[in-house]
Amino acid sequence: MRSVFFVCRLCVCVWLGAAAVARGDEGPGAPAEGSGSESEAVRVINDALMRQTFEQKVNDLIGETPDAFVERHQAQLARRHHALALPAAGSRRMTPADIYRERIESVVLVGIFYHCRSKTCNRLHSNVSTGVVIREDGVLLTNYHVVEIKQPRFMAMAVMTVDGRVFLVDEVLAADPIHDVAAIRLRDACGLAAAPVSRDEPVGNPVSVISHPRRDFFTLTSGYVSRYSMGERTNVVMNITADYAVGSSGGPVFNNRGDVVGLVSSTTSIAAGNVRLNQGTKGGVLDRLFGWRPVSRHEMVAHCDEEGPPGGDHEPGGESPPQADKKKMPISDRSPQRRSRTVNIPVNHQMTIKNAVPSRAILALLSGTGDDLGE
Repeated sequence: MRSVFFVCRLCVCVWLGAAAVARGDEGPGAPAEGSGSESEAVRVINDALMRQTFEQKVNDLIGETPDAFVERHQAQLARRHHALALPAAGSRRMTPADIYRERIESVVLVGIFYHCRSKTCNRLHSNVSTGVVIREDGVLLTNYHVVEIKQPRFMAMAVMTVDGRVFLVDEVLAADPIHDVAAIRLRDACGLAAAPVSRDEPVGNPVSVISHPRRDFFTLTSGYVSRYSMGERTNVVMNITADYAVGSSGGPVFNNRGDVVGLVSSTTSIAAGNVRLNQGTKGGVLDRLFGWRPVSRHEMVAHCDEEGPPGGDHEPGGESPPQADKKKMPISDRSPQRRSRTVNIPVNHQMTIKNAVPSRAILALLSGTGDDLGE
């Protein structure tokens, strides 16, 4: 009986795929026509069309009513493990070009959709991060800080594939705030391209990242695993040299066999020193340029999800880097609240450390027991 159900579901997926092709629904990230053979086709990404398509399709799905996931997701963040069977790891060596061509369909836009503060604006706005599909029935990975949504005007969470298919997020299967990783399930998804997950990649081995830095969707970068280190919260961090930026959070880190061996999480900037500027009273020019609030040392680490400038009717929602708790900060970490004060600005930037979630944390999340966090 179970095998009959599986065959029927597979037939439905194939039928839906055929219908999409019949409609010519290639999406805003389809390969360019007339560019030679399939192996030589150049895929051209239309960022503006992709963003517009994403927001319009989500608006069509939910209308004016917040999706049911909005009320459920905070309670689901307490789930720490969820056992899942995953695709087998790859064995064929792949170049970065191979990885981009064969894994781009597994990488998705992860959108947090919300209404802005304006009383005259009725359209949905979105903040976009990155995720990677690991099961064809709609299970994907992203960061914990992406799904920990605290937007008061939050309407829905959804994903879009490179060919323009859009799915609402149905539930958080498991989430680990220490290692900044979460597994989520999509609603009514099937037949998706799934990327395999493998164990930790050794230091010095090549890796590639596909992500969406600052709305430059499906950008490929490459580098190496530079080291594994201990984070500030007893977590193991994988450091890599492949570039990424704001909007890349949750982006997959692939090894040279096309397996997911990590997820983009954050960056740490290293500067040679600071310039102390006296800006006069609170609310001076530096406050207006950079904003003012107490800042602790740990906020030098910036998560790579999307955030925009503060203020205005269309203030972006979604998740932003964690805010310091003024009451819990050591006295030495608090910015002085004086009538005349100085501001420290980092200067002479030297390098940026790229922090990623290691594979061991992903496998522990999906093992059901958490016993993969050891060596």
